[in-house]
Amino acid sequence: MANVEDTSTPEQTGANIEGFIRIKSVGRGSYASQLRLREQDVLVAIDGLPADSDIQKLEEQLKMIEGAILLTIFRSGHFFSVFANQDPGCILEYAPSDISKEVASKLRSHVIENPKSYRSYEALRNVSRGVYLFEAEYSSFATVLSPFWLLNYRMWEPLFAVLATYAVCFLIHPLLFLVIFGLIAGYFHRAQTKLIRGYGLYQEYYFWMVLAARSDQEAMTVCRQFDPKCQFKFSSPFSEGVKEDSDTAGTPNPKSELS
Repeated sequence: MANVEDTSTPEQTGANIEGFIRIKSVGRGSYASQLRLREQDVLVAIDGLPADSDIQKLEEQLKMIEGAILLTIFRSGHFFSVFANQDPGCILEYAPSDISKEVASKLRSHVIENPKSYRSYEALRNVSRGVYLFEAEYSSFATVLSPFWLLNYRMWEPLFAVLATYAVCFLIHPLLFLVIFGLIAGYFHRAQTKLIRGYGLYQEYYFWMVLAARSDQEAMTVCRQFDPKCQFKFSSPFSEGVKEDSDTAGTPNPKSELS
């Protein structure tokens, strides 16, 4: 079906003559909801291999997920990928023949590379269509050097709060400082992504998309497939960053900070 450039990814097969399977409904609070999957999203491939065209077999395959798998999704005429660590828990149905034909046609020119080359991203969006894009991967940097991690992500208020806590505890007693340092490190170890989401919400950016991409540039391109006029604010000044294309992005948003 899809072209796979990396030879370590299993070879693709021809077009799915039996059609495709799509999501019929997403339960509130389900894992599919957390991944921001929607009704009528078509399940195209799993780790680069064509998704099974039999609903019962596909449901069994999804229930047996162990570790992260790369799901390729077709939505509104475009493909995107997302990592899933467990059964999405949504109700499936067979896609109409016209949708299956469209997917099969576009899939011939779509490339799915080795899943190991992808990284998880999340995109938060505000009412002005500004997008706060960040890499949702665990970082030991956040655990060991929490203040520098906060500085890296421009989370100014939490940074000042942590530094003030360190200073007060050190003035009281060095041992208390060590205890608090360890507690804060443990918290940052467990809650990195939630901290970024929470700070985004504080800045009135709301959860929009979960996706997998090989670079910031590709992640931005995927987002623009679904909102061509969105403007990006990157969480980290030390990330790869993406330069706006003046021919397609329109007038830059003065509030948008690009790396």
